[in-house]
Amino acid sequence: MLQCTAVTPVPYAEALLALATVKGGPEHPADVLDQDEFLLCELCAYFDHHPGPTPSP
Repeated sequence: MLQCTAVTPVPYAEALLALATVKGGPEHPADVLDQDEFLLCELCAYFDHHPGPTPSP
């Protein structure tokens, strides 16, 4: 199985706004988020059905 991932910095102001307005979010969003946070996102996972490298003649 192959997996595609991406790492990206968290847009701090937008993340604070989202945490502050989401239902059931933290009472103090700034306490759970640092300005230099990064996210690891799983973009997709799939099975590789290729039998492997093709041997050279």
